[in-house]
Amino acid sequence: MCSGRAGLAGPLSHFGLGRSGRIYVIAAGRCWHNAPSTSAQHTNSASIGIEAENNGSQPWPPDQLDAYRKLCAELCREFDLPASRVKGHKEVNSQEPDPHHIDMDDFRAVAARLIKGGDDDVSAKELWQHELAVPYGSKENPEWQAGNILVNHGNWLRKISAQVDAQNATIKALADALAQRDEAVDVDALVARIRAEIERVTVRLDVTE
Repeated sequence: MCSGRAGLAGPLSHFGLGRSGRIYVIAAGRCWHNAPSTSAQHTNSASIGIEAENNGSQPWPPDQLDAYRKLCAELCREFDLPASRVKGHKEVNSQEPDPHHIDMDDFRAVAARLIKGGDDDVSAKELWQHELAVPYGSKENPEWQAGNILVNHGNWLRKISAQVDAQNATIKALADALAQRDEAVDVDALVARIRAEIERVTVRLDVTE
């Protein structure tokens, strides 16, 4: 970051951000951290660069992510900038993927609260309104929707509930049909036994980051 690399002179960033959350001041003035830029507001001569330690696939430690947000908020406060001026490298240079797996809209929302002197907790209302893609299958699947995660889960739970009700009705109809063929069949006992076996089924949900 200080001396640059082959083909690109240093310094490469104004700040360095370690995985522990420690912030390092690298340089002042113009740094060579953003080229080429697709934003007039984020050229090398008109932006402040933060280089966060990450190999491009590592998860972000909470302390590092917390420092990331607070540093951006403090810089915005110091230079009287709105949180909207905080941009990920990937947003001003389509050739760059960093910072990976960070939703910049969420990041800016937290920074905005910090600029105003608030905390970085997400409110229940913000969580409810936040748009989060939850693909159940694929985009080609007509059941897929990119919507509020809570609404999406609610819709699927209602769908599952309707399916269970339909299955229960089918089980009862099947038991009634068996009883008509064999009077010795105890319909209620048979239905109760089938339901008990269904309830013993364990559903495993795997959630990936």
